[in-house]
Amino acid sequence: MPRSQTITSTVDLDRKLTQVTVDYKRSREDVVTWPTDPRARRALEEWFIKLDASPAVHPTLAAGELDFSGADLSGLDIGDADWVSATLSGVKLRSCYLGYAWILDANLTETDFTGSVLRKALLRGCNARGAILVGTQLHRADLSGSDFRDADLHDTDLSQAFMPGIDLRGANLADSFWGDTRYNACIHEARLGHANVSGMRGVVDESVDVGLDEPHVIDGEELQQWFRDHGAPEVTVVTRPERPSTSTTD
Repeated sequence: MPRSQTITSTVDLDRKLTQVTVDYKRSREDVVTWPTDPRARRALEEWFIKLDASPAVHPTLAAGELDFSGADLSGLDIGDADWVSATLSGVKLRSCYLGYAWILDANLTETDFTGSVLRKALLRGCNARGAILVGTQLHRADLSGSDFRDADLHDTDLSQAFMPGIDLRGANLADSFWGDTRYNACIHEARLGHANVSGMRGVVDESVDVGLDEPHVIDGEELQQWFRDHGAPEVTVVTRPERPSTSTTD
């Protein structure tokens, strides 16, 4: 049976919210292309068996360290999946529900997540070079320490995403949304050299490395001007006030 999931996403420059209801699929008949690896196919089959046995329950897809190469799982509800250290290189996961999924230390090179929901998903330490995340929802997702060089994150919602140490050199961040003052993404030590930030909007409050081969860390007004110069005048760079010291002296 399909899962009906109401999604709230940021859709315009005024940060208005639109309610969108999407029916994600939950049956083996909806698999476009099965993975070529027998172990990965078996894990997927077992997951569907559990779904058929208890339609009201959403079991976890146990797929850690498995190779899903060649698969097209577009449109499926695979929330909470365990893909730790899995190989998803080139896999099509378009318009999927992947909220809360564990995708740590995974191979995501050229994986296609177009239009998918990855809210609160864990994508730490992944190799995601060339991945496609156009129009994805990464609200409150954890992408820390991952390599997203040359990835396409056009029109992606990154509000409250946790991204310290992420490598976005050469990535397409055009029209992406990075949250407002209360819910902006954490980008401490992020690398943005040669990234396309045209039309990017939201709030940035950390120093950023804009160098390509050599580090070039900037912040404050210099960073604000860098965004202006690169076609992102709607990015606001703010300085957080330091927390008062709690120490006391005699």
